[in-house]
Amino acid sequence: MGTIIGALIVTTLMHADPALNRVLGRLLDQLDGASRFAALGGLGLTYCYVSSIPILLLHAGRSLLPINLRAANPSRLRKLYEQLLPGLLPVLVYGFSVLYVYMAFQILRSPELDKRIGNLSFFSFVFIIIVPVCLSIFLVFLKNRSYLFYKQLAKARSRQGDAGELITSYRHLREHGNSIFIVVLEAIFGVTMFTAYRVSLRVDRQKSGLLLAPQFYFYGVITAAWILPGVVVWLFATLIENEFVRDPMWP
Repeated sequence: MGTIIGALIVTTLMHADPALNRVLGRLLDQLDGASRFAALGGLGLTYCYVSSIPILLLHAGRSLLPINLRAANPSRLRKLYEQLLPGLLPVLVYGFSVLYVYMAFQILRSPELDKRIGNLSFFSFVFIIIVPVCLSIFLVFLKNRSYLFYKQLAKARSRQGDAGELITSYRHLREHGNSIFIVVLEAIFGVTMFTAYRVSLRVDRQKSGLLLAPQFYFYGVITAAWILPGVVVWLFATLIENEFVRDPMWP
């Protein structure tokens, strides 16, 4: 699904941006039939993979979640929290859904629809960038906590030999959630790129002395900001590996 949506977004950006269309069109014009279809699929897959990088940080960030065991004698406040939580979650989801619909109608009624959508996509883009950057910092400095999480997870899976169906169930839930999340990220990334193209139209290439079309510089900055936090995942994995090697609890 992510590949198909990615291919649709790439082709839409090509039709909107003549310069991008010339660059990618040179590749596609030389192909036909199955080869052209495969090239479009490759572009869609690449776009999908780049768009999903924030999920990589969130996947690594799950190791920062609390891993304390449930208290044998919970306090009254904790009991109240556990009783109210199942009811609070649907209320929050419903509230955010109503707020989303209200904001969507307000944006659609605006005479400056493109500008409103562009501003919304920009703020969404900034928020998505901030979260992975913060997670990158926490993962590096809290590597011991993360390693403890993976260690506890490995022990729990080794003890629960008959829990295969449970593990398969939550993995399926996470994988389906990832596929939907990727589509959302693809949409935000694509609208941000389109907004960057619209902003680049105000830049005079000749006066600025740019070698390439202005929008390509915008595309580069946006893509770099989007993917650079993912580089920290390699460092995080290396630190976890070092903790594993030095841990005397493993044979």
